[in-house]
Amino acid sequence: MKTLLVLCTGNIYRSPLVAALVQQRLAAAGLAAAVEVVSAGIFAIDGAPADPTVVTVLRERGIDITRHRARTVTIADLNTADLLLVMEEAQRQSIFYRAPQLLYKVVLLSELSGRHVDLPDPVGQSPAVVRTLAGAADGYIHAGWPMLLRQLGLAETNPGAVTDRRYRQ
Repeated sequence: MKTLLVLCTGNIYRSPLVAALVQQRLAAAGLAAAVEVVSAGIFAIDGAPADPTVVTVLRERGIDITRHRARTVTIADLNTADLLLVMEEAQRQSIFYRAPQLLYKVVLLSELSGRHVDLPDPVGQSPAVVRTLAGAADGYIHAGWPMLLRQLGLAETNPGAVTDRRYRQ
């Protein structure tokens, strides 16, 4: 089994959101058993729940993250993950300062789709902003799906399983 570690700053907004979206996509592709998706924060407050707005936005997409609890990333987490997916360049830099030898497995979320932009932190923003952020993250995941699978050393086993029209080519 491969491990995908999704990282943001506090592990209550972006990383649980992106981790949940990736898990949903893996399940639709028949790959849920092949990848463990976990999330953590560079500067998380351990045990904090996901932000209620993120919980609501994901619930609207049929995803329940009410059991999520924030945790701070450890060097062991970084070492054992097969791929480290970060939301902004500052998080890649933080990993570089902690474990420069692991930089080869760090990918900025937008880089999956050939872009290089940070996914902004929506702390304190309205549900509409968080919905927009979720849409952008979903777009990066969709456009970068083949690259994500390659980075994990996987091939999509059931591409026809995705029934959401946004994912049709």
